[in-house]
Amino acid sequence: MKFYKIIFPVITALMVMSSCANDGSLGYSVTEPDSLAVLDYLKAYQPLKTYVDRTANPNFKLGAGVSVSDFNAMGASYRLSCSNFDEMTAGYEMKEGSVVQSNGRLDTTDVVTFLKNAKKAGMSVYGHNLVWHANQNATYLNSLIAPDTIKSGTHDDEGYAYKIMNPSVADFDYYVQFCYGFSSTLTSGTTYELKFMVKGTVTGSISPCLQSSDYSSDGFSTVSITKDWQSVDITTQVTAATRNKLIISLGKYVGTFYIDNVSLCPLSSGVAGSNLISNGDFETGSTSGWGGWGGATYGISAYGEGYNPGVTYVVKTSDEKNQILTTEMERYIKGMMTACNPYVYAWDVVNEPMADYPDPSQLKTGVGQTLKSDEFYWQDYLGKDYAVKAFKFARKYGNTNDKLFINEYGLEATGQAKLTGLINYINYIESQGATVDGIGTQMHLTVASADTTAIAEMFKKLAATGKLIKISELDIGIADGVLTSAVTDAQLQAQAKLYNFVARAYFKYVPAAQRYGITIWSPLDSPKTSSWRGGEPIGLWTLQYDRKRAYAGFADGLAGKY
Repeated sequence: MKFYKIIFPVITALMVMSSCANDGSLGYSVTEPDSLAVLDYLKAYQPLKTYVDRTANPNFKLGAGVSVSDFNAMGASYRLSCSNFDEMTAGYEMKEGSVVQSNGRLDTTDVVTFLKNAKKAGMSVYGHNLVWHANQNATYLNSLIAPDTIKSGTHDDEGYAYKIMNPSVADFDYYVQFCYGFSSTLTSGTTYELKFMVKGTVTGSISPCLQSSDYSSDGFSTVSITKDWQSVDITTQVTAATRNKLIISLGKYVGTFYIDNVSLCPLSSGVAGSNLISNGDFETGSTSGWGGWGGATYGISAYGEGYNPGVTYVVKTSDEKNQILTTEMERYIKGMMTACNPYVYAWDVVNEPMADYPDPSQLKTGVGQTLKSDEFYWQDYLGKDYAVKAFKFARKYGNTNDKLFINEYGLEATGQAKLTGLINYINYIESQGATVDGIGTQMHLTVASADTTAIAEMFKKLAATGKLIKISELDIGIADGVLTSAVTDAQLQAQAKLYNFVARAYFKYVPAAQRYGITIWSPLDSPKTSSWRGGEPIGLWTLQYDRKRAYAGFADGLAGKY
């Protein structure tokens, strides 16, 4: 048996580890299994950061994604990060959902400790991130724009409501519906006003329309459901005289919601006519006239679960929501950047703004989706200028020379529609008086589907913007379904080759003055229990902290070698 150096025993919570070979200040000697003998060449490699030519790349940072709690413990994660990397990006703890508490207070205690420890270690910290749609304290944010309640008296009798429980998401919204049939068809060319009160156990959306027996329809706008009663008042114009029922689709809403005080009235010269729904308040305790299908459960609510007429719910206008959330965005950015000054000098200000489909040139939206508990789409309330505001606030409250980035994934995809959309959006942001210093490209790749030609083209197009360019979250898997337990050596060699290519392409196509750096998002292979690419062999080290072929491939790529 041969002897092989490792660093520490397995600690599966750590996602950033250093080499298991030739890091003498960190290691212990143990026997090496014979199966590892073939990888003896990896012992000759030095820590990763030594392969960067600092003379040619004075501003380049070699970074790693880290757990703040692990680093603050000043154990293995701390030592291994310091050994191999220049800079760290917190995986979660510097995001809004971690920092903002239920009452809106910003708790930056762990972050400040992290920054102090990083400073002592001589490592920089990249701020990730200020404005995103995920990892948000959505409950708190939604409470800021929830309808105001005005009590107009004491009412113990809240009566009944129509109760709908949908247990799972459907492939299409219209796969789950409920309806009310009219006694006669509606009038073509007439505008109808639909009003009701609605609330749910979770946030989400439903889609009403006026439909004919042949399934043609005239749709209303999508209705967002919140956890508080809110008033809905929407209109649509009927285009066919065959419309004979009100349909509400809810296939994408998973949860329970209540609807009450439903009315549909024709509008003439702006004046509403008679209500066409005879059982819209459900106060007889009956659902007469209503029905549903598609997997949900429909019925009358318990007595007292209806809308309380003793409370008036005043829905905030779009302008009011815009102002409230603009103020909140500024408050958060100011608080976060103030806590991190003066040690953090680079930030992801806006993260993942662009849509995936059908049009990557447009911003993402949460409209029509059943949102996760930590999702909040700022752009749905602040519009296209949400990023303009974010960059202006970051510039206002940061250090004088902070580098402010916009970060996105999928820019290396064949066709690069999202890359074009992002560049156009950056141009828009800057046309409104804000400045974007850099672009982060995430590059969560897979060997089986990576398009090396498209990757090269991406770097060329990014370089052409004149911005700082950072590979912000690099990791590489093998193929869909290929886990560490089943990976072959041939696949690991292919992975090493792709890591090598990405590093060389970055240095080849991005001019030295624009090279901000490369961050390895998951230096170790991902544990099975991880929410990020769980069980995949994506790292430069194994979970036992052995260097992989990918380590050598990436190190050679940093040095400009094949």
